Amino acid sequence: MKVSEGMPVSEPEKPARGGYRFIGWYIEGEIEPYDFSLPVNADIVLVAKWARIVSPPSTYTITFHANPPVGIEESAVNDMPATITDAVSGSYITIDDEPTLAGYDFIGWYTDPINQVDETLFDPNSEVITDDLDLYAGWAASRYTISFDLNLPDDLASDISISEPAAQTVNAGESLSSFTDPELPDTTIYLFDGWYDNENGEGAKLDLASFVPEKSQTLYAKWSVDNAPWNGTTAITMHIIEQADDEDDIIEIRTAEELAGLARIVNATEDDDSEFIESLPAGFDRTFSGKTIKIINDIDLNDKLWEPIGYDAWSFAAGSVEGIAEERTKITGVNVKSDATNKYYRAGVFGSIFSSGPITVKNLAVECTMDLTSVSGCHGAGAFGYLSAPLITIDNCELLDGSEIKIQANSAGGIVGQAAITDNGIIEGTGLKGGIIEFSNCIVGESTISRTDDINAGGIGGIVGYANGGYDSSNTIRFLNCT
Repeated sequence: MKVSEGMPVSEPEKPARGGYRFIGWYIEGEIEPYDFSLPVNADIVLVAKWARIVSPPSTYTITFHANPPVGIEESAVNDMPATITDAVSGSYITIDDEPTLAGYDFIGWYTDPINQVDETLFDPNSEVITDDLDLYAGWAASRYTISFDLNLPDDLASDISISEPAAQTVNAGESLSSFTDPELPDTTIYLFDGWYDNENGEGAKLDLASFVPEKSQTLYAKWSVDNAPWNGTTAITMHIIEQADDEDDIIEIRTAEELAGLARIVNATEDDDSEFIESLPAGFDRTFSGKTIKIINDIDLNDKLWEPIGYDAWSFAAGSVEGIAEERTKITGVNVKSDATNKYYRAGVFGSIFSSGPITVKNLAVECTMDLTSVSGCHGAGAFGYLSAPLITIDNCELLDGSEIKIQANSAGGIVGQAAITDNGIIEGTGLKGGIIEFSNCIVGESTISRTDDINAGGIGGIVGYANGGYDSSNTIRFLNCT
């Protein structure tokens, strides 16, 4: 274009270019557009400047379909993700929610509602969006794994060997009808009480034949102490032995078998039971000196022949024999008869208890039948045969109706056959003097207490046959609220 010197050049029409927007005319190297009002005094070259036209990105809609199995309403599917209306072309999408359906596992999202195979499985992390998209939930019937925890009490676990039941996997809607409950040896003191859905045998008890799992979970066994009438067996459980070493000095007796176990530990002799004695821990105190024997459940000895605990006078040294509170723990069916050896020097549930410290017997009720008429040397027969200590307390004990105690001559009583203050009533380690035998809140029901030898007879009494206060005037024997 030619123009006279000193005259401005006319601005040409704006050029057009596909995909670009015209910005203006520029002298090369200048950053401002040329001013067509300026005079032209030399040749100039004007260059068109362009800007690429960028179209806004396309967006697409992603629609999610519950697609439940045949026969199930869509309303049964929960937690469905919302429709995405602004998925950008060429981008990936994020799916925040995963749907749920009772009895089914969510597999993934498919581009085909029926032909759900790997080729139609949509991966939001690798597939970019190029168009509107419908995604269909994929489902598979749930399979649940049910594990079993035997939850064995410590002493049961140490006494026996039993395998944990194998885990089972079932389809949703199926029960565990093929499961078999564990069996325990007949010698244990526990009964299997079923499977529970919470640890330590708590929560709901489950009938596995009809239990239909709704999730993978662990079921826990519950065990209860077998308080059935005694069958004559003995349980020498680690429960007794381990408790004997506890600092709290309390040994809990829960069953007839355990009470018989205590009798065997105390009464065993080298002549008759040396192998058993050798099986006990080294240094084990079979007299249970100073321990508290706590009978925590009612016990039925079932009229089986009973060997009194500590029948030979000096073998049992517990500091206390107790039941549970005011209810009086019951020991029934106690059957003691003299045998050919006439060895029962003391007779009762406990034949004798001796101590250089205090002795307490409380909260126990006994029903017994004792025939010691052939034992000339029996010096003490009763619910508790013979108690010997500087301080003796018998509280809240009862001889139950129907009991019968028969001896040949010496010292038979309903609660205690004979109680004797020893060591002039001085409690070992204290220097305190003034022995006491005290019976309180004791009851003797309708029972028979008798002897066959009236010539060489010792004491016969309802509460106690013979209470020996020794020869010190400071010693005391008293009865409080006894009938």
